[in-house]
Amino acid sequence: MRSYKLSTCITQVNILAFQCTYCSKAFVNMSYLQSHVNRRHPDQFGQPAQPIIAPSQQQAPPPQQQAPPPQQQAPPPPAQPSEADRALQERLERDLGDIKERLKVTESQLVEERNARNAQQLKVHPQKINEQ
Repeated sequence: MRSYKLSTCITQVNILAFQCTYCSKAFVNMSYLQSHVNRRHPDQFGQPAQPIIAPSQQQAPPPQQQAPPPQQQAPPPPAQPSEADRALQERLERDLGDIKERLKVTESQLVEERNARNAQQLKVHPQKINEQ
């Protein structure tokens, strides 16, 4: 009954009221609402209060502008590399080719060394190789 009288009084006086989000109570100003929430709803403290505007003070909400739908834009074409970038790329590709060639030479040397070592072991221990 009391909350009904309070809401009626607020409506009749045309003042801005602050409604408790967790119960039906309304308050004249934000500080009273905050005190109420601290006392009566301590586990909910920190949530925003909901202001209530008396009917005579209500205004039509401003028309909401709809954001245009996001447009799917094609990614920009890749930038053309500069002359310096092209020269650097060519140099890196040459260096990579040189490294690959050295790797092949080193690999073939390792294979030759392994074959020579195996042949040497055959001469020193021929029976161990035949047992395996």
